[in-house]
Amino acid sequence: MSTAKRCLAMLAFLLWVPLCGAAEEVKITGNDARAPKSFNDRSGNAQGILVEIMGYVQEQTGVRFSYTLYPWARAYKSALAGEAGIIGLSLSKERQAVFDYSSEPLFYDELVLVVKAGKEFPFSGIKDLKGKSIGVCRGCSYGDAYENAVKDGVFQPVQGDSPSAQLAMLLHDRIDAVLMPVGRAGLEDALRGTQSGVDLLKHRDKFVILPQPFARDPNYLAFAKSMDKRKLLAQVDRALRKGHESGAIKRRVDKYIAERGAREQAGEGRT
Repeated sequence: MSTAKRCLAMLAFLLWVPLCGAAEEVKITGNDARAPKSFNDRSGNAQGILVEIMGYVQEQTGVRFSYTLYPWARAYKSALAGEAGIIGLSLSKERQAVFDYSSEPLFYDELVLVVKAGKEFPFSGIKDLKGKSIGVCRGCSYGDAYENAVKDGVFQPVQGDSPSAQLAMLLHDRIDAVLMPVGRAGLEDALRGTQSGVDLLKHRDKFVILPQPFARDPNYLAFAKSMDKRKLLAQVDRALRKGHESGAIKRRVDKYIAERGAREQAGEGRT
C-alpha cells in the first residue's frame, strides 16, 4: 500500500472512531407530569427544568442523553431495573443501597404546602402535620425525614399523579394540603391544569402557600448500581459543579421559567 493510501486509511479510521463513540446515547427517565420540573409536552417531548440542566451537562461533557419520561412509579421501576438513569431522585438510605447518585444535585426543589384559603394552619416542621391528609406525588420520596414521618403515621399521604388533580381535591376539601414542588412556580403551573371540569385558574384566590417551606429537597441524577455509571457520574459532577458555581445553571433555569411563562401568557396554553 502506498504512503498516500495508508494516510487516507488512517484518516478514515480516526474519523470513524469518534463517530462511533458519539453514536452512543445514555438513556434517561423521570416524571412525565411534574411541570415545570419535568414533563412531556403535547408532542410527547421531554421538557422541564431538569431537562434544561441535563442539556447544560450534555454541552459541557459531550455525552448525549435521550429521554423517556413516565408516571413516576413506572420511571422509578425502569431505573431500578437498570433500563435508564433517572433525574429528579431524592436521597434516602434505602435508595442509596441500590442507586449510584451524582455527588452534586441537579436542582434544589423548594417544596411548599398549599392549603385552602381560610384553612391555614401553623407549620414549622413535619410534626405540625400530625393527623392531616397531604396530597403527594405517587411513588415519590422527599428524603429520610419524610419517609420516617410516613412510617410513623404522623400524617396521611394521599398519592396522586398530578399537582392539578391534587389542587382539585383540596378545593373540594378532600385533603388538608398539597405538597407542591418548585414553590410558587409549581403552583402557578398546576393552576393552569383542568381537572374534572374544574378551571383551577378561576379559583386562584382559594389557594394559599404556607409561609414556611416544607423542605428544600436536593434532586439528583442516579443510575442503578448494576449499570456501573460511576465514571459518567464523575463527569456529570464536574459539569454541575462548574455550572452551579458560575451561575450558568441558575441563569439557564431562570430563562427557561421566564420563557415558558411568557409563552403561556401569550395564549399558547399549557404544554
